[in-house]
Amino acid sequence: MLMLPANTSVVVVLTVILTSGLASAQAEHEQEYVVFQHTTLENLPATQLPKSESITGTVSCALARGEYEPIQIGVHALNHELSNIRVTVESDLEVTLYHRIDPGIKQQLASEPGTVVLMEVPSEAYLQRGNVVGKLAEGHSTNFWLLFRADPETAPGMHQGKIRIEPRGQTATELDLRVRVWPFQLAEPRAVFANYYRQDFMPERFGSWELEDQLSLAIYQDMAAHGQNSVSFYHAGDEQTHLPLVDSQGVEKSITLAREAGLTRVEIPCVTIFTSHLSPGLSSPTETQIEAAVKWLEPERQKRGRPELIMFGRDEGGYPTFGMRETYAPLRPLPIRLSTDMSHITPAYAYGDIHDVWTLHDGLLTSELKAEARRMGVDLWIYSYRIWRQSYSPLCQRYFVGLHTWAHELGGNWIWAYAHGRHSQVWWQPDSYEPMPHTGWEGRRDGVDDYRYLQMVEDLVKSKTRDLLAPDRLTVEAGAWLEALRARLTLTAIQPHQVEAGKPLDLEEYDAIRATAADYIQKLGPVADQPEQGVVRRLKDEAATFRSKTVDQCVAGLDGADVSQRRAAAWALAELGSRAAPATLALARLLDDSEVRFPALHALEAIGPDAYPAAPPIASLLSHPDAFVRLGATFALAGIARPRNWDSDVHGYAPEDVSPYAHTVMQPLRQALRDEHEDVRWIAAYGLFRCGAAAAPTLPAAIKMANGEIGDQRAAGLRVLCGLGPAAAEAVPLLIKSYDAAKGEDRAVTWTLAAIGPAASDAVEVLEQYRTPENPYLADTCYALFCIRGEESDLKTMAGLLGDKSCPRGCSEWEDVVRFLNALGVKAAPVAPMVRERLLLLEAAPDLKSQLESTFFRRVKEGRSPLRLLPR
Repeated sequence: MLMLPANTSVVVVLTVILTSGLASAQAEHEQEYVVFQHTTLENLPATQLPKSESITGTVSCALARGEYEPIQIGVHALNHELSNIRVTVESDLEVTLYHRIDPGIKQQLASEPGTVVLMEVPSEAYLQRGNVVGKLAEGHSTNFWLLFRADPETAPGMHQGKIRIEPRGQTATELDLRVRVWPFQLAEPRAVFANYYRQDFMPERFGSWELEDQLSLAIYQDMAAHGQNSVSFYHAGDEQTHLPLVDSQGVEKSITLAREAGLTRVEIPCVTIFTSHLSPGLSSPTETQIEAAVKWLEPERQKRGRPELIMFGRDEGGYPTFGMRETYAPLRPLPIRLSTDMSHITPAYAYGDIHDVWTLHDGLLTSELKAEARRMGVDLWIYSYRIWRQSYSPLCQRYFVGLHTWAHELGGNWIWAYAHGRHSQVWWQPDSYEPMPHTGWEGRRDGVDDYRYLQMVEDLVKSKTRDLLAPDRLTVEAGAWLEALRARLTLTAIQPHQVEAGKPLDLEEYDAIRATAADYIQKLGPVADQPEQGVVRRLKDEAATFRSKTVDQCVAGLDGADVSQRRAAAWALAELGSRAAPATLALARLLDDSEVRFPALHALEAIGPDAYPAAPPIASLLSHPDAFVRLGATFALAGIARPRNWDSDVHGYAPEDVSPYAHTVMQPLRQALRDEHEDVRWIAAYGLFRCGAAAAPTLPAAIKMANGEIGDQRAAGLRVLCGLGPAAAEAVPLLIKSYDAAKGEDRAVTWTLAAIGPAASDAVEVLEQYRTPENPYLADTCYALFCIRGEESDLKTMAGLLGDKSCPRGCSEWEDVVRFLNALGVKAAPVAPMVRERLLLLEAAPDLKSQLESTFFRRVKEGRSPLRLLPR
């Protein structure tokens, strides 16, 4: 990066600039423009006015062998429009020139369907290859982005050159160029750096999934050139169950091209998405097929020298997510890893034990979450879908991918997406296969290099510390520098997408960190060989050693001296569920043991109502400074609130089955409902829903939350109101207003009205208004109407949606009907014959047909009372 003066902020008063030096520069050179340097960590908008100290005759940067490094210079038109501004570079290093996107090209591409160029994205964020800018209006600035590369054989030391800027009809400006090349090559990163990449999100002119090999190769080469070393392979379909793979676009073909492009390495895993046995809506292979496919995959990978393929699970699943555990728990014994993106910390706690890789959304990491992931053998990654679109800041991208990943010792960093509207990292000129970068894409590469510099220093420190009897002063100094930097970065509370100049680092510090790292690398050298890749980290089966033991034996294991033994005993008790009730007090004693606290909380949650003696020590954890601990405690309290006959298939319960200890946990759950962390509030609302009418003291707070504008708080408030049932009648006017404002499509409101039942009779009129085939949530509306007024016509309309291909949401609507019928139980007996007739229409949805046959008809026959459903 440029070695800039301390203050490079924008000057907004032209007269100040003129009196500070621009006027004298103009007089001396008789020019109508001025050239200045600008940091690559910030976009250079057309309104940028240069400060006098940014006007310099010399620009410089530093880079290692094999590394790319950019310089950004600006041209500002003073009193007249400039035309044909040409930049040429004299250097013995490879250099590529870019400038902001041409306005005409931007307008043309923004009007095309399926484009990744948008008018609302600032033009300065788009970089177009070329060295000539056609026009520059008076009083405006344009940028030139100079990307240098030193190949691995480049001689170390200072490389001098010239940069020449010449608008048509104007005297040329020459800048001295100084590029320092370090005498080492950066080691490859051990972390995974990748983009989510879907071919069908490309510009429409490229087609959909079947891209030409030339285009695919160019894309993979661009990813590799920007520091990426992995990628996602979408649209895998049935490829894991039809063997051997033949002409597979999703994996077989794409992975070959990615390898040819130099993107993938055998030691860095890739991710496959939309595989048949992991995704709903695709064909369902048998367990035998899945096992055969997975066992075939690993030796085939080794034989062909390919990277590990990690399977991607349910994307951004919340809690509860129907079928999550049932779908993925059976895959644990198979020799393949499962990952998923987690937009909250809740699924990391609730479903972390079935995922080998947790990919957390940016800003969600906590110290206790990271520690527990390490204990479980989880590979912890991070991703973001907002890091670029939030502010179009290359600084945010650089910090997120580099310093943030290194400081938190993460195994991977992913971004949505390579190309997808406002999230795009690249764009394409008309009739071209060559990807053009955004400044954020350039920033992402710089971030990967930041990581590589720091990784090399760490490796050298570890090597010197291990090989020397006593580490020398320089090794100790370098280790202390790394430790202080990591502490500073991990203690900051700022989220990556909110990073800016001075938060948490001044712009100059990014180059200073690089320079310090480079100095240590040279002084601690020779550079050590990169450590060999270790065994693939897999999720531990921690309960294995105690799984066959009795409760008493597990309780004895809780007192063991070895941490792994205590954790194993606690996880085994969690698997026993309510049968582990005699272990309650022993588990409660472990809540102060940070190494075993989370398995103990899981076990207490699984025991359920009979774990009520542990409620006080669990509640004390609600004051813990770490949100992941508070979340675990809230889950355990919600477990004690679990109704005796909680139905985990539909996530509901009969109100008369409410936990006898709901009053015991209501107050601490009420405290958790006020927590500063949204995930804790969400699970507190889940627990209060389970408490039923015992949560009546929370009614005012729940109404206030449900009436607010903050999405997660509003949803939590509706959960509590739904659990109160008829006791929430006071909220009906608010619910009517909300339902009408959403035009009948706010499902949480509809389910809450259903839970209130006849006491919500004032809502019938507005519900009737949206009882139309056009309403994509007609089943929800009919369900609420039936719960309120009990008319058979509402049941018949709802049942008639089964197998109806004209439903706006297709089979998703059928799934909802099945859930409602199962929940209504004997109340839905009048339409049982009609439902049986419509089973023939569900041949394409065998799982739904099976649910009706095994659950609905059974519940009707047994006379089961209706369940109160948790709002979705």
